[in-house]
Amino acid sequence: MPLFFVTLSYAQSNSSIQSASANTVGTSTSQQSAQSISTPSFSLVIGLEYSEKIAEDEKGAKESGTDLVISPAYKINHIFSSSITTVLSKSNNAAGETSVSDTQIGLGIKGFQIKESLVTLHSLSGVIPTSEKSKETDRLLGAFGISNGLRYKNDIAQFEYKLGFSKNVHEFNINANNSPNIEYRLSNTVEVQTNLSTKFSLVGVGVYRIGRTYGGKERTSFEVHGDLLYEVSGKMSLNLGTSNVGSALKMNGVDSNITAYNDDTSVIRAGVSITL
Repeated sequence: MPLFFVTLSYAQSNSSIQSASANTVGTSTSQQSAQSISTPSFSLVIGLEYSEKIAEDEKGAKESGTDLVISPAYKINHIFSSSITTVLSKSNNAAGETSVSDTQIGLGIKGFQIKESLVTLHSLSGVIPTSEKSKETDRLLGAFGISNGLRYKNDIAQFEYKLGFSKNVHEFNINANNSPNIEYRLSNTVEVQTNLSTKFSLVGVGVYRIGRTYGGKERTSFEVHGDLLYEVSGKMSLNLGTSNVGSALKMNGVDSNITAYNDDTSVIRAGVSITL
């Protein structure tokens, strides 16, 4: 699933956005769509991405899907910028089911300039449960979160680290599948972008999350995304990449399951994004 050009999508399903209830992290590309505007104004980011699971399916075609990201943004003033993001996903397998992600609301806050190449990052987020799973299975009522971090940038590369915390609100502590719902999440996110030329760049993102259920049990997860980006113009870009998402621990609950690539769980992605 990652729609890297707008917001990271996911390998586990065809939905490209994980809601703030899961403390998802958008790439700098998506965040700057709202923050790079110098005067109060409106913009709209539209992204389309095809993703396909690398593993062969013995019973049929490979699992694949197409995601459409719609993300309107408004620059309020030189300090605040807001955005709303929704993803429409269509499976290319079996019945070709169509789904809608949770709606993520973001408020970006201008950081402090520590030095010319170093700036702080701050944002608030919220989630409106609009996906069928969140409403019917998890009985999610909403979520809110906060994120703070640092960005270092020079002529060649950009490095970001963000620490995020989120709180989910569910109607019940256990979902319809009798699994415990996650109440709190703490996420650590690292993003590195290297400019290969004026048009091409490489972007890598790693996320490690620690969740705690209403019963106090710990759950961990990870994401690894890598993309080659090509800037067609100031308002259009293309991406080609791969992603791996899953539990941070193996079934024994001890050994690490974190890998950048896995034959069974990784996906390959290709997409385009346009800013209007």
